[in-house]
Amino acid sequence: MFRTIKAAKEGKPLKGILELGLREKGVDYVDDANNKSLISPAARNKAEEARRLIIAGKIKVPSK
Repeated sequence: MFRTIKAAKEGKPLKGILELGLREKGVDYVDDANNKSLISPAARNKAEEARRLIIAGKIKVPSK
């Protein structure tokens, strides 16, 4: 929404389909005080490694 509002405010409305993933910070998971005790350090490390590999393009995630 931020990008859409900013573009409209600048007089450059976005057109077409905009897909945002991990790299663009359009999706993510929450790792905060509310769920910290639910996720083991090993699982957290694996999730972070997967995130790095997805952003680097080494793991391909289907868009649909």
